[in-house]
Amino acid sequence: MKVQLTAKEMRDVAWQGIVRHVESIVERKPTPWAGTRKDTINGWGDDIEGILSEYCLSLVLGLPWKGAGTFHGTDVGRLEEVRSTHHSGGRLIIRWGDIEHKADKRFWLVTGLNGAYVIRGWMWCRDTQQQKWLDQPDPNRRECYAVPQQHLQPVQAVQTILQQNREGIR
Repeated sequence: MKVQLTAKEMRDVAWQGIVRHVESIVERKPTPWAGTRKDTINGWGDDIEGILSEYCLSLVLGLPWKGAGTFHGTDVGRLEEVRSTHHSGGRLIIRWGDIEHKADKRFWLVTGLNGAYVIRGWMWCRDTQQQKWLDQPDPNRRECYAVPQQHLQPVQAVQTILQQNREGIR
């Protein structure tokens, strides 16, 4: 599902990415599972693109977007975590900390850049732990689970459930 943000949406949301990056510099220490990605110049762009991707998912699902400052909470709504990449063929990356702390969450893959995104699909974190998906796509970070897009569930399945919940149908 494609999402094109307006210039105003990109400006407003990008500021939250800057806030998130500054908070991570000041408050967050590197973790054993994540490494030190924030120590690179790409961290600024990664945080901005990541938060734009979270915002896109919130629009599509009609769920609250939390903005910056959600280190220990979910990215969108109560169950949704977002992983983003500019690679159109990118995989859903699940790190060890996700497995340890967010096994009951739904993880989404959003690809794109500069306000033009595609929501590729989702998978429950607990279902990503398959040996065939264990990989180390970044040699500077620990191995992780990297789920190919063809194994993700479609956006429409969750949209239907959310719409039924809003209408009071279970």
